[in-house]
Amino acid sequence: MADEKVSVEPTLKLGLGPARGSQTVAETRDDLPTLEEAMPLAMEERFALGLRIGHGGMGEVFTAKDSLLNRRLAVKVLTDPDPRRDGLPRFLREAQVTAQLSHPNVVPVYGLERSSAGKPALSMKLIQGATFDQYIRDCASARNTDTLDPGTQGLAVRVDHFLKVCDAMAYAHSRGVLHRDIKPGNLMLGPFGEVYVMDWGIARVEGAPDVDPQDTGAWAALAESALDAEPTPAQLEGAVDITDSLSAGTVTQDGDVLGTLGYMPPEQADGRAEDMGPAADQYALGMVLFELACLDRARWSPHKEVRYEMAFAGHRRSYGDVGADLPRELRAIIDKATALKRPDRYADVAAFAADLRRFQRGDEVLADPDDLPRRVWRNVRNRPLLVLTTVLVALLLGVAAIVVSLAHSLELERAEADRRNHLAGLVSTVSGQVQTFDRDLARVEVVLEGLGVATRDLLAHGAVPDPLPRRYQPKDLLEGRGPADTAVIPRYRQPVSMQSTIVLPPLGKTLADIETEQAKLAPLDSAFRTAMLRTAGDELAALRGAEATARLRRGVPLMWAYIALADGTLINFPGNAQYPDDYDVLKRPWFTNTLGTHGPQWGSLYPDASGSGFLLPCNTVILGQEGELLGVAGADLSMDRVIEKMMVPGIDAVRESLLLDDRGNVLVSSTERGVASELSIQGNKTKDKRTLDSPGLVRQIRAGRTSGFALEGTDLYVFGRLKAVPWVLAVRLDAAAHGFSDR
Repeated sequence: MADEKVSVEPTLKLGLGPARGSQTVAETRDDLPTLEEAMPLAMEERFALGLRIGHGGMGEVFTAKDSLLNRRLAVKVLTDPDPRRDGLPRFLREAQVTAQLSHPNVVPVYGLERSSAGKPALSMKLIQGATFDQYIRDCASARNTDTLDPGTQGLAVRVDHFLKVCDAMAYAHSRGVLHRDIKPGNLMLGPFGEVYVMDWGIARVEGAPDVDPQDTGAWAALAESALDAEPTPAQLEGAVDITDSLSAGTVTQDGDVLGTLGYMPPEQADGRAEDMGPAADQYALGMVLFELACLDRARWSPHKEVRYEMAFAGHRRSYGDVGADLPRELRAIIDKATALKRPDRYADVAAFAADLRRFQRGDEVLADPDDLPRRVWRNVRNRPLLVLTTVLVALLLGVAAIVVSLAHSLELERAEADRRNHLAGLVSTVSGQVQTFDRDLARVEVVLEGLGVATRDLLAHGAVPDPLPRRYQPKDLLEGRGPADTAVIPRYRQPVSMQSTIVLPPLGKTLADIETEQAKLAPLDSAFRTAMLRTAGDELAALRGAEATARLRRGVPLMWAYIALADGTLINFPGNAQYPDDYDVLKRPWFTNTLGTHGPQWGSLYPDASGSGFLLPCNTVILGQEGELLGVAGADLSMDRVIEKMMVPGIDAVRESLLLDDRGNVLVSSTERGVASELSIQGNKTKDKRTLDSPGLVRQIRAGRTSGFALEGTDLYVFGRLKAVPWVLAVRLDAAAHGFSDR
């Protein structure tokens, strides 16, 4: 998914949990497999290593040929996989973080391998080209010899390359990933203008602990057989090191301070981990932009101690020091991005890139707003026809008319610019809420896939406890034989248990017929509780006992979670009592429509049979090791939770928030919050759709626009498109309150 957080849990490496979303839901295992058990095929059996094209503190990079897929690629082999040092955790973290950052400017990762000597390796796309470090040196050399090519080395081209780096980092930050080592040596430029952000070895994932070399834990198990291993002669035969020697100040530091002293901000040099955020990467990007613009180092000293003091003090060379004559706006942008205090920098990298694009277009930049003379000159430069007309009018009407006309024209343009900026802010705010909504939907997908994985593993490897655990049916709750916590909860309008699932046997069978299989699946009770709690926040997943029960009773985003096995058995959480006598899961649309699909599938809003409200279902098929059908996992999100995510904070004069389908029909309105699904009580099966009275908005939605606005009479609609489901979030505003009217 586009906006879910990156996970760094070791269990994800070997398929012990889902590889999508913010956290794994699989339980941590004490018997983690070694690299040999997880990847029995040695790297050399598939990849023919060629030239060594790079090396660093953690590993060596070789060209290679994939004999299986007949393609060329790059393979990075860890030099020192000793889990007693932090090389292996960082190497595996780099592998996982890079693999989950699906972006055109992040190098695609193909897989995690191991060498015959037991060393972990990472196979990835082979990037042809040069680092930004080399590109800057080439541009500087061409400038000094008057051979600089404006088409490939000019300032505008260099800034365009840099903007691609910003796009990659804005995406990474939206996924909760901090690079922490942005520098020209970690940026690649391909022969056709492709740009890649490299080396995520010291990246940090927000909400996850940093790599601690003294606490390797599960990482040690992954490299048990790799200790003290060396590359085989076959690996290194014919290898040539073509890595440029790095100048002082450009080498990633080891120890308490991670990063490169020549580019890091003061908070990183000071080792203040709690202050490290996207603003630190933005500072490093600003230092790189300085070098690209000035073709000289932003911070340099041959002595490490001096470089450290410079980084600690936030020192950066002046434009006069390097003899650079940059446009005023570009200098202001660099100065803002590299400000000593984080609040003085841009709000995020996306805002940094947006200001830089304004500079590229010749527009006013936020880092250095125009005063009146500059605003006049910018209008003269960008609107020559308007200026010529004004001059002709001035010749006819005189000097006084010129002043009045020009002042009035500029004021109108300023008012229009203010309206445009305000509108852009509204669109940006709605788009931000859409991303938050998408992340919540992605979190549901993660816990759903985790339930499927847990079910598959228990069916394949679960032990049958002795004695067999008590399993409950719906009638047990109706007749007072349910779990001790069974109670009628208003949200569900029926007796439910927040401690246990209920089991509904297939038609024609009893619970005794399936008691052995159900005994193996008894641990799902705990997995269901954890999954439900996780949808309300990762910190709640650790709740147990009475605290967990109380929190579930107050309500979490998920209303129901369930597993339907291929034989027709239904396992539902929370345990509940209301099912018709002829209920057959194998004939339910959510089961039949999910078969043959891949990955989580979001369905249409439907009324809960209990009358508690409308639900948004998500289902995924569960397959065995041989691809056989084991069942379907499902999770239902309450409509009140959906409406909660539709409410966009920070916008005034909101009349209504709407969730629309891709045809522009209204699925849910914020005015429906707390409305029970009386349609289900009346026997109806679908929710009536309301036609949106905004032809302009409907046209944009049907045309596939991802975000925008539409003015319809006294209403101003601002919208953004979700990625997890084919829906659009639209906010209907009072147009006049926001300075707009139907014109």
